[in-house]
Amino acid sequence: METKLNLLKRLMRKQQQRDALKLAASWPQLGEHKERITRGWAAEVNPQLYTQMGQVPKELVEDGIRAVCERYRLCILCGCELEDKFGHNAQPLARGCCCEDCNILRVIPARWITNHVDRKGFWYG
Repeated sequence: METKLNLLKRLMRKQQQRDALKLAASWPQLGEHKERITRGWAAEVNPQLYTQMGQVPKELVEDGIRAVCERYRLCILCGCELEDKFGHNAQPLARGCCCEDCNILRVIPARWITNHVDRKGFWYG
C-alpha cells in the first residue's frame, strides 16, 4: 500500500506539481509551510478572488509548490529527494532548490548559456 507521502513524491517526480499541491494542502500538519501551501492551492482553485485582492495567482501557486518542495526536501525541477542538507540553487530555471543531477545537467548549462549568449543569440566569450 502506498503512503500519502510516497504518492506526493511520485506526483512531484512525474511533474504533476498541481496535484501534489492539492494533496499536500489537505494535510493538517505542514508546519511553518502550511500557510504558503494552502494559499497556493486556494489560488489555483479560485484565481479570480486573488486577482481581485491584487495578488498574482500564478506566483502564489508557484510559491505553494516551492513550499511543498522545502517541506519534504524535494527537487523543484525533477521532484526527487535532495541528498544533501541544502540542495543547489535552481536559478535561472526555477526559484528553489534542486538536486545534484539537475544542477549538473540542467542548471549549470543554463547559467552558462545566459552568461555567454547575448540577446540576439550570438555567442561570445
